[in-house]
Amino acid sequence: LIISSVLAQIANSYSAKTLSKFLVLYAVAYLVGTLAEAIGLKYGLIFGSYLYTIKETGIFNVPLQVSLYWANFYYIVHLVSNRFFNKYLYFTDAILMVGIDLLLDPVMVKLGAWKWIDGGVYFGIPPQNFVGWFMYSLIISVIVRRIFNIKIYDYNKFGLLSFVMIFMYLIIQLL
Repeated sequence: LIISSVLAQIANSYSAKTLSKFLVLYAVAYLVGTLAEAIGLKYGLIFGSYLYTIKETGIFNVPLQVSLYWANFYYIVHLVSNRFFNKYLYFTDAILMVGIDLLLDPVMVKLGAWKWIDGGVYFGIPPQNFVGWFMYSLIISVIVRRIFNIKIYDYNKFGLLSFVMIFMYLIIQLL
């Protein structure tokens, strides 16, 4: 599922003539997300204490699937933010990322992909996790938008449709 999403994103960015911007955006989100997860795993400081039960490995013991989530979701929220907002794009990106994680984490816990050591009141997930997601999503957005000056527009509604599909899929998985 994640690989087909990546391929669709590449095809979309190629057809929109934004492939080079997409690749930079994707690399930044992938690397920053992976670094955040690696620090979180090792020290439990960013998201709270958790363990992956996914057997695949990636960079710094972060499963490839998790790193791809960061890149995949950031690309989609970048498009959605640009479609609906003119100001405060760093914050809208971060808020939309947390919105996805509010559904993603309970689903992944339910599916057994990872587990929280300390737990929390929201599906056993500590609030610190969502603060961490906001913080690192904000960092990704500042790097992409401010340092690399990337703003990709959602001309064909790919981002909007992807965002809606992600939410629908995650909600169905929670039921």
